[in-house]
Amino acid sequence: MGYVPRKIASWLAPVMDAGQVLADADAEARHDDGQCPVRLKLFLCHKGADILDLVSDPIDERHAIHRTVLETFVASEDWTRQDVVAGVGSRLEALFKRDLLPETKMLLALFPHRAEAVVKKQCEATLNAARLFISSLEIRTAIRHKNLTIFPIYSPNGHTPSYDLLKEAIEASHAEVTEMSEDGVVSELQIINRGTRRILIPEGIMLTGAKQDRIVNVTVLVAAASTFTLPVSCVEEGRWSSVSHGFKATHYAPHSLRANNNVSVREDRESGGRGHGDQNQVWNDVARTMSDMHVESETQSLPESYEKASDLMAAYGNSISLPEGCSGVLVGIAGRICGMDYFGHADTFTRMWPGLSDAYFFEAARQATDESVIPDRQASDYLDTVRETLNTSHSTLGEGTELHLSDPRITGSALWDMDRLCHLTASTVPEDAP
Repeated sequence: MGYVPRKIASWLAPVMDAGQVLADADAEARHDDGQCPVRLKLFLCHKGADILDLVSDPIDERHAIHRTVLETFVASEDWTRQDVVAGVGSRLEALFKRDLLPETKMLLALFPHRAEAVVKKQCEATLNAARLFISSLEIRTAIRHKNLTIFPIYSPNGHTPSYDLLKEAIEASHAEVTEMSEDGVVSELQIINRGTRRILIPEGIMLTGAKQDRIVNVTVLVAAASTFTLPVSCVEEGRWSSVSHGFKATHYAPHSLRANNNVSVREDRESGGRGHGDQNQVWNDVARTMSDMHVESETQSLPESYEKASDLMAAYGNSISLPEGCSGVLVGIAGRICGMDYFGHADTFTRMWPGLSDAYFFEAARQATDESVIPDRQASDYLDTVRETLNTSHSTLGEGTELHLSDPRITGSALWDMDRLCHLTASTVPEDAP
């Protein structure tokens, strides 16, 4: 048993009693407080056809007001901004709040749901555009060294970025990444963008300094002249003391660690969170990685492990040279594709490659095996899977539209902005993942 709130009943009962509308309801999951929300479904009957009448002359002022609200409601279907649709509904309700027809009240109550539909429609259009764009990416001849295979990715129409990269913004003093407060929060950092351009912060990049080193959990575009809370995970378990006021952007984390972290981050996002990961899992992955590489760090710092393994990584770096003009790479290690990273412009990718390549070289050195050939077909199949399993997300933390992969074997995300794909990343879940 339950009840309909009085405000809804004030218009629902009259239109149902008049035979204009039929209603059905679906109960949603029970909340922790014991309440069980109900989603109403309204069906227009033949007698209610005049509710959507945009042709006949209004017979009085109340019907004229209804026509005004109806015209706005119908037009809003083609609008693209959720806040405008929801806002105009609230303003119309405030403007015409007295002596309204029940059917007019019904339309006003539907504006928030129309706003949700606008967002869904936009997300689906973005998803289709992103999938179409990914299908245009070209995988070219692989570059191989020992157990490492790199497939360059080319884009037919890379765009000129309308944003800066975090590392360069920090170095130019246009941005600063700090702890949330003097006490700090392990799972969050604060970024202050003082510049006039937005800043791209890719998932997987490591930030060193302050109280402990972190890894970015979600790709975000931070608005110009703004302050933003960034979801992160710690990759330095043994330190909680400041070595600097702010952070520097350095290497990327290995794809194996990123894949495991992305699984828990996606679960958090799907439950309404901001993208917090399973911190214990990250620490376990860091410890196992360091053990595999036979490197030690007093504070269990992953970035420090990179420094101590620099000679092993250099053996790959000195033998790998990417061709000019590529905008991303799809990488295989020891006979298995570990992941990919694509940026919206070749110049952007070139600037990201030094930090990104270290992660691939580190992972290859960690899985040191005999040479294993990955067929070209396997690379194209992987990219096809990324495209086909790309899906809409519940929300986007920064600017643009966030998409995510829904394949249980591959985690990752994409960020679409201004009709362009500015970042696409995918990581293969390790076979021994928890």
